[in-house]
Amino acid sequence: PGTAAWSASPTVPWLNIEPRNGTTPATVSIEVDGSALNQGTNVGWIIVKGTHGESAIEITVQAGADSAFEIYLPSVRR
Repeated sequence: PGTAAWSASPTVPWLNIEPRNGTTPATVSIEVDGSALNQGTNVGWIIVKGTHGESAIEITVQAGADSAFEIYLPSVRR
Protein backbone atom coordinates (compact mmCIF):
# COMPACT_ATOMS: atom_id res chain seq x y z
CA PRO A 1 0.00 0.00 0.00
CA GLY A 2 2.75 2.55 0.79
CA THR A 3 2.15 6.06 2.07
CA ALA A 4 0.09 8.97 0.80
CA ALA A 5 0.58 12.69 1.38
CA TRP A 6 -2.33 14.64 2.87
CA SER A 7 -3.27 18.10 4.15
CA ALA A 8 -6.12 19.17 6.43
CA SER A 9 -7.71 22.55 7.11
CA PRO A 10 -10.65 23.64 9.27
CA THR A 11 -13.43 25.79 7.83
CA VAL A 12 -14.20 27.68 11.06
CA PRO A 13 -11.95 29.71 13.38
CA TRP A 14 -12.86 27.72 16.52
CA LEU A 15 -11.36 24.49 15.13
CA ASN A 16 -7.66 23.70 14.95
CA ILE A 17 -5.92 20.57 13.69
CA GLU A 18 -2.28 19.63 14.22
CA PRO A 19 -0.39 18.71 12.20
CA ARG A 20 -2.01 20.23 9.13
CA ASN A 21 -0.17 17.98 6.70
CA GLY A 22 1.81 14.77 6.61
CA THR A 23 1.87 11.27 5.20
CA THR A 24 -0.11 8.18 6.10
CA PRO A 25 -0.38 6.61 8.53
CA ALA A 26 -0.76 9.59 10.87
CA THR A 27 -2.35 10.70 14.11
CA VAL A 28 -3.80 14.21 14.40
CA SER A 29 -5.10 16.30 17.28
CA ILE A 30 -8.23 18.40 16.93
CA GLU A 31 -8.74 21.30 19.34
CA VAL A 32 -11.86 23.39 19.90
CA ASP A 33 -11.59 26.99 21.13
CA GLY A 34 -14.55 27.08 23.51
CA SER A 35 -14.33 30.86 23.88
CA ALA A 36 -15.14 31.26 20.17
CA LEU A 37 -18.28 29.09 20.22
CA ASN A 38 -21.83 30.39 20.04
CA GLN A 39 -24.33 29.03 22.53
CA GLY A 40 -26.18 26.09 20.98
CA THR A 41 -25.08 23.97 18.05
CA ASN A 42 -21.85 24.89 16.23
CA VAL A 43 -20.94 23.05 13.03
CA GLY A 44 -17.60 23.16 11.26
CA TRP A 45 -15.74 21.01 8.79
CA ILE A 46 -12.20 19.76 8.39
CA ILE A 47 -11.29 19.36 4.74
CA VAL A 48 -8.76 16.58 4.17
CA LYS A 49 -7.03 16.57 0.78
CA GLY A 50 -4.88 13.70 -0.36
CA THR A 51 -3.41 11.97 -3.34
CA HIS A 52 -6.75 10.38 -4.22
CA GLY A 53 -9.08 13.34 -3.70
CA GLU A 54 -10.59 15.18 -0.76
CA SER A 55 -13.03 14.49 2.03
CA ALA A 56 -14.99 16.72 4.41
CA ILE A 57 -15.33 15.67 8.05
CA GLU A 58 -18.16 17.35 9.95
CA ILE A 59 -17.45 18.45 13.53
CA THR A 60 -20.50 19.34 15.64
CA VAL A 61 -20.09 21.00 19.04
CA GLN A 62 -22.99 21.67 21.39
CA ALA A 63 -22.19 24.60 23.70
CA GLY A 64 -24.32 25.38 26.75
CA ALA A 65 -24.82 28.48 28.83
CA ASP A 66 -22.54 27.10 31.55
CA SER A 67 -19.58 26.93 29.13
CA ALA A 68 -19.73 23.14 28.98
CA PHE A 69 -19.73 21.66 25.51
CA GLU A 70 -20.02 18.29 23.80
CA ILE A 71 -18.13 17.32 20.66
CA TYR A 72 -19.39 14.78 18.13
CA LEU A 73 -16.66 13.36 15.90
CA PRO A 74 -17.09 10.74 13.21
CA SER A 75 -14.87 7.69 13.22
CA VAL A 76 -12.48 7.94 10.28
CA ARG A 77 -10.39 4.99 9.15
CA ARG A 78 -8.76 4.12 5.90
